Parts: sequence; structure tokens; C-alpha cells
Amino acid sequence: MLKTTLLTTAIALSSIASAEPYWQEASQGTVGPSPVYVHSVGGSPEYVCQVGAAGGYIPGVLSPGNRFCTFIHWGGHRSTTYRVLQDPHGDLMWINKNSFDPRIHELFLGGWKASRPSLYICRPDHDRYGYRYAGALEGDAGNGVCFLPNFYGQQDQTFDYEVLVYRP
Repeated sequence: MLKTTLLTTAIALSSIASAEPYWQEASQGTVGPSPVYVHSVGGSPEYVCQVGAAGGYIPGVLSPGNRFCTFIHWGGHRSTTYRVLQDPHGDLMWINKNSFDPRIHELFLGGWKASRPSLYICRPDHDRYGYRYAGALEGDAGNGVCFLPNFYGQQDQTFDYEVLVYRP
């Protein structure tokens, strides 16, 4: 019995130790154990999230204090049910688009929609209007457009951004 328990515990610990980034179902402001940080607004941290919409999942930013994920879909929309990106071992990092090298870096797939099979996660490389939302990158890492939701139900875009990649 003790051998079986030890083996089961070892297998469980092994699978936790090898956990890669994953999406965790959440709602109403919950973030999970190891959310990916985007920025702080007024001292409150915000995290990468995604919402089921447009025939897929669209990345956005979770404001736990506001209890919703704001995402891009022809403007900025909000949902109280979402998924939060978890990175238990720090496998992901933000880099400036100009530092992206496809021979070294691999973009983290942040979602998709029916009209675009691959959406990657981006954020402006500076505060815009006092906030730094996560958004959806359309195009390649070096020459794409980072689309961002804003507080007014609109969609912003920037050509100066960072992308979320796997650590080399």
C-alpha cells in the first residue's frame, strides 16, 4: 500500500513539475494560482485572459477588481466568464517586437477566431492613456498590428508593442 501511494504521489508531482502554460476556466474576477501579469492600474494587477467569441477564443486583459475580461471583437467587449493564462514555471516572457527572432523565440498562441486561425498576445510597449492592455496580434511578430480594447467599447491599435513568447 505504501509503495502504491508513493508511486501515485511521485507521478502526480512529476506532472505538476512539467506543467506548461495553460488556460484555466474562471469567472467573476478569479485569476487562478499563477496568472500571467500584464500591467498594474492604480496598484491593481491585470492579467492575460481570453473569451470564447467569434467562433474561437480571443485574448484580452482581466481586471480582477472589475470582475471581467475585456477583449477585442470589433471594439472592446467585456465578459464575466473567461479563461486566465497560467504560467506555473515562468516559461513565458514579454519581449519587444524588434527583439523577436523566429530562430530563437516562439510566439505563444493566445487564441483564434473563425476568420483568423492564429491570434497571438501583445501589449503596447508603453502606457497608452494610463493603461497597458493585453490584446491580439494580427500579422507576424515584427510587422503586425496589436489590437487593443479600451475603456470606451472601442478598439485601439498600435505598431509599437511587445509579444508574449516562450523563454528560449
